[in-house]
Amino acid sequence: MDYVVQRAECMAGLACLVALYCLVRAATAGDAGRGWQVATVIAFYAGLGCKEVAFTMPLTLYLFDALVVTGSFAEPLRRRAGLYVALAAPFLIVPLVWLVIAPWRFGTLRAAPDAGTPLDYAWSQGAVIVGYVRRVLWPSNLNLDHAWDPAQHRHETMWGVALVGAALLATIEGVRRRAPAVWLGAAFFLFLAPSSSFHPLADRMVEHRMYLAAIPCLALVVLGARGALVRLTDVPARRTAGAAVIAAAAAGLGAVTFARNADYASAERMWTDVVAKAPHNARGHYNLGCALLEAGGAANEDRALERFLEAVRLRPAYASAHNNAGTVLFRRGRYEESAEHFRAGLVPGDPPFEALRNYGNVLMELARHDEAAAVLRRAEERLLERPMDDATAARLACDIGICLARSGAPDEALRHFRRAVGSDPGLAVAWINMAALLATTGKLPDAIDAYFAAIAAEPSSAKARVEVLALCLDTRNRAAARTHLEALVRRDPSSAEAARVLEFVRRAR
Repeated sequence: MDYVVQRAECMAGLACLVALYCLVRAATAGDAGRGWQVATVIAFYAGLGCKEVAFTMPLTLYLFDALVVTGSFAEPLRRRAGLYVALAAPFLIVPLVWLVIAPWRFGTLRAAPDAGTPLDYAWSQGAVIVGYVRRVLWPSNLNLDHAWDPAQHRHETMWGVALVGAALLATIEGVRRRAPAVWLGAAFFLFLAPSSSFHPLADRMVEHRMYLAAIPCLALVVLGARGALVRLTDVPARRTAGAAVIAAAAAGLGAVTFARNADYASAERMWTDVVAKAPHNARGHYNLGCALLEAGGAANEDRALERFLEAVRLRPAYASAHNNAGTVLFRRGRYEESAEHFRAGLVPGDPPFEALRNYGNVLMELARHDEAAAVLRRAEERLLERPMDDATAARLACDIGICLARSGAPDEALRHFRRAVGSDPGLAVAWINMAALLATTGKLPDAIDAYFAAIAAEPSSAKARVEVLALCLDTRNRAAARTHLEALVRRDPSSAEAARVLEFVRRAR
């Protein structure tokens, strides 16, 4: 399998293999074995630091020591007691550290929502594990995101449980008999125990969980092939057969690897492959839509919208897909449809800031100003819960002010405009809207000052110049008006704003 995700899983697996190698060296190094024991502990701790999946390694190492090295369950503890105490220490130390500095980490141990009961999850893992092994032996039908659903694999579940159950029972019996070769089966089941046992996870099948567990499978295949070849008494025939097996495996696996690598050419191609193999996967459709949006272009935007709509058809409560569909529809001026998706994308009880802001913006476009103000105020509350971005806070306060001004609450709107320019004095749109509101309420000198502030914030703002000119003329402030008239006419004499300016000039004369 090629690496595409979960560098942490790769690094944890590598650390576990290093720990195993160090244990082998410790068992065969005589008096120098203590140094290798220390290296074993360091490698195990490094694996834990990469990903918690390494926590099965102490038992795996102990079984290797008992089954392969010493042939006794008591002898490893007598010879290397310090090693196993050090390997067991994190199981006491880590919970204590979490309890003191990061109690929230215990929440990560809870079962995923909607993952089913532990028994249902364990029952589904029989077919999943068989699928893992099949893909290790021949890596076809690989998928970055299976979204494996037991309801779609009922015919596989029973015999999967039977096969895996029989293998597990045989492994347990082999451990009881202290058969050295059975350690490979024990390691396989231990490596998969965190993700393929009774603890329900959101995704029942994810290929990267086999990164480490693939090693015992491949070792068993190699040992089986070797056992078959040594039965050949003719040495030249044995060598020829071995070379043929290696060549066939290299050619076949190389061909499927080359073909699989083509799917990694781009995010769009990878997620297209996911959707083709798992058309029921709402997350696959969503991620394909995101890849198409990132690629850019009107045609890709059309295709992206189709993917987002398919994602919400498959999973009606898919908030991210609703928000992305709403965003595309908003760009196209389809505000009613956009509003429906943004509304559907609000997570019940705890909607994120971006979703609230998007919904509020589309309600503004629909002139539903009372609703927009209420939604944007909720967005403002969410914004206060995280580190403040002055520009974002200012723009949000300005939008709330616009909604309040249009819904007949000028005093409250003015307070929001003042908050906006207080957070970001360079936000010209807030100055312009505040100036317009001041002008409509008869506060012309304050309005003129606000327009001048807008021009200072954005010198190219023709709207601010035109509006301040009109106010200057109305208040007979001819000198200030003429200065800005000349500046605007010089900038763009053909613009609509310039035509209005010329009319003002004629009026002023």
